[in-house]
Amino acid sequence: LVESSLLKRSVEACYAEYLPKHTHPFVFLVLEIQPCRVDVNVHPTKKEVHFMNEAEVVEDIAKAFMDKLTGQNVSRTFTQAAIATHTGLVDKCVSGSLKRSLEESREGPVIVKASQDPPKELPYKMARLTEQRGSMELYLATTPTKTPSTCKHRISADRLTSISNLLAATEAQSHGTLTELFEGLEFVGCIKARFALGQFRTGLYLLDLASISEELIYQLVLLKFGALDSIVLDSRPSIMELVLAALDIEGVWKPSDGDKSKLAEAATARLVSNSDMIHEYFAIRVEDGCLCTIPQLLPNYKPPLSRLPMFLLRLACDVDWGSEQPCFEGIARELAATYALGEAPEEPVLLTAESVEQPTNKDDKDAALAGGTLDELRWLVTHTVLPSCRTYLVPPKRWATDGSILQIACLENLYKIFERC
Repeated sequence: LVESSLLKRSVEACYAEYLPKHTHPFVFLVLEIQPCRVDVNVHPTKKEVHFMNEAEVVEDIAKAFMDKLTGQNVSRTFTQAAIATHTGLVDKCVSGSLKRSLEESREGPVIVKASQDPPKELPYKMARLTEQRGSMELYLATTPTKTPSTCKHRISADRLTSISNLLAATEAQSHGTLTELFEGLEFVGCIKARFALGQFRTGLYLLDLASISEELIYQLVLLKFGALDSIVLDSRPSIMELVLAALDIEGVWKPSDGDKSKLAEAATARLVSNSDMIHEYFAIRVEDGCLCTIPQLLPNYKPPLSRLPMFLLRLACDVDWGSEQPCFEGIARELAATYALGEAPEEPVLLTAESVEQPTNKDDKDAALAGGTLDELRWLVTHTVLPSCRTYLVPPKRWATDGSILQIACLENLYKIFERC
């Protein structure tokens, strides 16, 4: 038998809300796929395969599982058959109160009591896993109620060798322990606009949303390559004006770089000349020197438009347009840096007065630059970012040492401290 790691993680994520911890579902799933659409050359022992439109197929399968599982754990009924006894055997072997209790048992179900209670789990190894999941939002104001939209992707082209190589490089750098952590991570709350708290088993972790969301979006660009939905920009801003705005930011342009207008013209010409490619593969549509659409990478999330000037400048100047694989990797990295949560530009460039609101509360101002108000950021992390991480994210090894994920508390260690006091 062969397996698909993406499909396996997605199905286990669907059952995570319905099964006890440390248990796994048994699923018999048959997929009829044309042989020409299956790639078996992804593992030395042929134990794992990939197939065309894998992300879209897995998303549809996960939706079907969730539709079937919804409401299944509301109530459960258990039945128990009565113990069958032989009258003669009872008369010979038992008498008195025991005989009467056995005779009464024939009139209804028998309640079997265990001879001794099962071993209790040690308190310092127990974690609260109630329906509310221990969220901090229970003690705060109610957040807006929203329903995630279902993304229907266009049929993507055959996966290119360069994209397969980039995905293989991501898999090669995966960290097994962090992968398990993200599959079982429960959201606790946000700290400012960049950091969040999450619980896994008996540990509390500090998550760097900027680093995590950037890597997640980079991988989503590769997984949905050529099948990205788009966000329409009604204002259709001029690319040349946006590049000039980026060059006006302090520290970006130096006199030795040359005339700003000529630099902006060259950047615009490069993006226009590659407009067909970036539209087909990355949903970035350029018409008549104007930016018309940008990709929709996370449901219900639009990146701060104040980042568009620097995005277009880096896209034109920092991407290697001469080689296929470096080009695709460079575009994916620039999209990831632009869409990442948590980090605001050093000097925001507002396209219009309506592009980015100016909240009075400092926390909400930081969150607005990262994609909305603080409440909207909490909702986005809870319902979009973490579910996408469980399904798609392959955590890299560098997160174990660079501070992207830090364990700040452990229940076992806290009990040791309390015992000393």
